[in-house]
Amino acid sequence: MDGERKLLHEIDEALVRIEKKNYGICLGTGEPISKARLEAKPWAKYSVEFARKLEKGLVLEPQE
Repeated sequence: MDGERKLLHEIDEALVRIEKKNYGICLGTGEPISKARLEAKPWAKYSVEFARKLEKGLVLEPQE
């Protein structure tokens, strides 16, 4: 149930980014997120590269 709530929250955040016209832009780097990444995970807020760095603890999660 928690996982489903988190996913719904992430989808809601993606909808807000669409409204703000910054959907598809990595929140960590400001660079475009690849089309393949968005097709696989439409609610993605980070590029693959930045997400990997987050997972490894090499960067901090930016504040929105």
